[in-house]
Amino acid sequence: MIADAHFSTPRIDRKAILDYVDQLRKKGMEGRREVAICAGIHILAVQRDPGSTQAAYSSVPLLESLIRYYVALVLELPLDSSAFHSVSDEDIETWWDRGRFRRPSGSDPLNMVHMAVLAAIQSVNRGHALFTQKSELDSLVSTQGNIREPLGHFLLNPTRKDVDIIIKEARKLFQKFCIHSRIGLSLDQIEMMIRAPDSFLRYS
Repeated sequence: MIADAHFSTPRIDRKAILDYVDQLRKKGMEGRREVAICAGIHILAVQRDPGSTQAAYSSVPLLESLIRYYVALVLELPLDSSAFHSVSDEDIETWWDRGRFRRPSGSDPLNMVHMAVLAAIQSVNRGHALFTQKSELDSLVSTQGNIREPLGHFLLNPTRKDVDIIIKEARKLFQKFCIHSRIGLSLDQIEMMIRAPDSFLRYS
């Protein structure tokens, strides 16, 4: 399962990513488990990387990827503007008070903020809230804007604190993804799956 998850992960290209999401949808539970294994390994690798700079830059895709998979695979919503057709301005105002919210239009892809707000609204409608209060959404969006976005566009010297903040948000999203997907996985279980056997460690 771990090898399958690794080799099926798409190369960096927007169309390839969307095609990959479609493939995961068709796999159902197996696709959601595949995502959880890949994301869990990524979180553990970043968490344990002793170098703050490498760990921070490795963490760049985590939050957006996790929220994208939540929207696409847990909520089973499209990743374009059509996902907002049934969302009212009142729904958005319940969760968003950080200035004017710009809805996606036409064939615009959903960005991180779009997906986070959409997930906040629709997960409550489905009876399993991704965020229990608006401050949790604010925390995710702030982390994305204040730490992740600068890392994605500039050469910086991030601190371990930056890494810890991203990992904290990623772990929360990961946990909700696994619970709401009903796939029966946790970070502890994934850690056990990739840990070397004790006999190997004793004699290596």
